Amino acid sequence: MAKFFITGITGYIGNKLAQELISKGHSLSAIVRNPERLGDLKNNPAVNVFLGSLQDESLIEKAMHGCEFVFHLAAHATVWSKDNEEFDRINVKVPLLIAQTATRLGLKRMVLTGTAGVYGPSTHGVVTESYKREIPFFNEYEKSKSKCEDLLLSHKDNLLEIVIVSPTRVYGPGNESESNAVSKLIKMYIQNNWRIIPGKGDKVGNYVYVDDVVQGHILAMKNGKSGEKYILGGENLSYFSFFNLLKSISGSGKETFELPLWVMLFLGWIQLIWAELTGKKPLFTPPWVKRYMYNWEISIEKARKELQYSPTDYKLAFGKTIDWINNGRK
Repeated sequence: MAKFFITGITGYIGNKLAQELISKGHSLSAIVRNPERLGDLKNNPAVNVFLGSLQDESLIEKAMHGCEFVFHLAAHATVWSKDNEEFDRINVKVPLLIAQTATRLGLKRMVLTGTAGVYGPSTHGVVTESYKREIPFFNEYEKSKSKCEDLLLSHKDNLLEIVIVSPTRVYGPGNESESNAVSKLIKMYIQNNWRIIPGKGDKVGNYVYVDDVVQGHILAMKNGKSGEKYILGGENLSYFSFFNLLKSISGSGKETFELPLWVMLFLGWIQLIWAELTGKKPLFTPPWVKRYMYNWEISIEKARKELQYSPTDYKLAFGKTIDWINNGRK
């Protein structure tokens, strides 16, 4: 059994990944700021918890001691931040610090959690790992994650093997966070608290079940090629198909109506101004609304072939998510 240094263990995907690794007999070492967010992992003997910041190099070295591999999932993933420099500090400088420390200590491999958002929308064909983005980044999050990936993969002489996984829109049971916003949307819809379809509802996005993302991380650690990226996705669905599927599976949810994107942009600007005045995080901002104007259709063939990645049937996965929501999100 192996020992892993893992970041983001209190987050949506990280917590699920940690539970899966422990179930396979592995041990973990993690740095956390708030141990109360560990959930079922709190006081688990398989998890060695260090309290502090991932910007503390000496603490990282201490926590990483005796580990063989790294899963780095922690990120500043938000639609808006009071301080945009936080994206660079957390999403660029921290991963580099972790990679440098892991190299110095002789760890074997690091799997970095990126985002499929760095590739951009599918403006000239289905998105693959070799896709060339044609338009500017929509937000600081995408920009910082892309910068981090480029910097990490540019060190060809690095003794540490680095593999990057890029999840699409993740949904399913798990900890509350901005990373499972799709699950929140599903909950609001089936409880009749959401009836909006962005634009005409014809734009396509890719939706992936959280358990598949967890397995994708483990497969990347096992089978991924150093210096390569792998998109972890599921089903390509239009907004119209997405909500119709939810209605069909859940047997609930009222009729939806199309909201023109110019209206959403206007509301986004109002929320952004309010956020700047009050410091309260907006639900969405104009840059995020602009993402709804494009298709985000992706291919997972590389992950299928090289990782043996095989996602859950999307209808089954949505059904499990709805059952989880209806049963009180336990």
